[in-house]
Amino acid sequence: MTIKISSKELSSIVVYGFLGNIIGGLDKELSKIEQELEKVRGCIIDGIDKVIAGVMPCKP
Repeated sequence: MTIKISSKELSSIVVYGFLGNIIGGLDKELSKIEQELEKVRGCIIDGIDKVIAGVMPCKP
């Protein structure tokens, strides 16, 4: 069985495969960045909570 593919079809397969790899790689990088931003956000919120706790007197 022989499958014939035109050069236009072959180039579109190659281009879409290449774009798929780029998009997949960007998605992984964006996921890593999102995780790092969540860590930074947590640290900022913890720092603000500590400042507020140090400024506001505790009520018995």
